[in-house]
Parts: sequence; C-alpha cells; structure tokens
Amino acid sequence: MDSRNFCHDSIDQVSLPGSSEDAPVDMQRFVKFSGGPEELPEMIRLYLEQSYQLIEDLGVAIRSGMAGEVERCAHKLLGSSAMCGMTAVLPALRELEAMGRTAQLEQAEKAYANASQQLERIKEFLRQ
Repeated sequence: MDSRNFCHDSIDQVSLPGSSEDAPVDMQRFVKFSGGPEELPEMIRLYLEQSYQLIEDLGVAIRSGMAGEVERCAHKLLGSSAMCGMTAVLPALRELEAMGRTAQLEQAEKAYANASQQLERIKEFLRQ
C-alpha cells in the first residue's frame, strides 16, 4: 500500500481513463478538483497517502471498539473521497460512519474490508 512510487509515474500514466458508469473514480470531478491534468500526479499521491493512513486508523479504531474514532475516521475519509470523485469507496464509508455514530460496530469489519478493497480498486484505476 505504498503510494510513494506512484508519484513518479508520468502524466501519460495518469491521463484520463475512459469514463464508465462502473469506474471507481469520477475523473471529471477529480481533474476539476485537482486544478487540471498537470496537477493529477501530485493530487493522486496526496489522496492515496492520506487515504491509506486514514483506512489504517479506521481499522485500528474498529479492532479497538472505539466507535467515536470509527465515525471520525470514516467521516474524514468520506469527505475527501467525495470531493475528489472517488465514488467506489463512498457507500462503505457512509456505512462505517453510521456504525460509529450509533456505536453499532458488529458489522464494521465487513464494511472495512469493502472500503479497503474499493481503495485498492481506485489505486489501480488511477494507475491506468
């Protein structure tokens, strides 16, 4: 889950992938948010770096039974993902945020696994 190598990719490798309804990223939104195609490599690096730290913190909070921290981490990652157009991960994060808010963490590991899987999908998509 190391995003550091990713920032060395050329702009050609992070050019706009073909849009598709099942794509994990809304590239139009992401390009607009990033300020243009030339800014994509840095924005991808920053998003992945922050996301992997937050997903790690979220996993620790779930395993520790810290509902408030689950809500906080899920909310923070949900917000940044939504702003950047990282659509695939949003449903799992909304679910985790609600679980944290209500302190109902019984199904949190399943939602966490889904969120982690969707982040990997996003990473692979952005490498196209």
